[in-house]
Amino acid sequence: IMTGELLGRALYWKNAAGLGLSGWLEDQGVSGLPALIGGLEKGSLRGLGPMRPGAAWEFFKNKIPMLKAEFDRRLDIWHNKAFTVSRLDNEYVLGKIKTEAERALADGLTMQDFTGQVDDIFERAGVTRLAPAHVETIYTTNVHGAIEAARFNEFRYGDKRIAGFFPYCEYLTMNDAAVRDEHVPWHGKIFRRDDPLLNQIWPPNGFSCRCTISEISIFDAQAEGIVADSSLPRIDSIAPDFRQAPSLDR
Repeated sequence: IMTGELLGRALYWKNAAGLGLSGWLEDQGVSGLPALIGGLEKGSLRGLGPMRPGAAWEFFKNKIPMLKAEFDRRLDIWHNKAFTVSRLDNEYVLGKIKTEAERALADGLTMQDFTGQVDDIFERAGVTRLAPAHVETIYTTNVHGAIEAARFNEFRYGDKRIAGFFPYCEYLTMNDAAVRDEHVPWHGKIFRRDDPLLNQIWPPNGFSCRCTISEISIFDAQAEGIVADSSLPRIDSIAPDFRQAPSLDR
């Protein structure tokens, strides 16, 4: 995952080179751009956008392990601050699983690596293992959730001069058979960057949700005639427990 963060940042600057971002930022008084952007190919400036390496791990490591019963009682307060696993009432095992999830983010563990480590934790603790699908949900929800939290933090609180280069963003599902029916209508919807609705629908929007938000540059918007959609799905298509952005606290 750490490698993925670095790659995403590198590709962002690589694509930016050919779309005039360097000159645009200079006009805005932004200096000290990464040397990476010099003399690179033109491309579409959509994707991850700038995300500080390690930001996802920093978000996740500050989560507090919490048993599900306690989490449910504090949902409105602890949605973004707690790490919990359904159908697990062993605090020791919960803490160990969180440690392995941290390693998954810091070291780029695959889901198979993570599953093997979690199985070992249960075996050593003498506790019945979770079903493979349950472990996959833990991995996907928490790893993807931490990445999206870091991206949202950059999106909302990053350099406003750079943000001005990306006036729009697009909600994207994986557009495959595994996408939730409730998320299908959101695919491809375009928003203005300052739309407050993004605070409610920023992914993940459910356990194992794989949706993301892709930023759109002013050049892409002009070339493709992109404007914000005026007709949007009902917000109640988003799971209530996830109806707030996975933001880092500021």
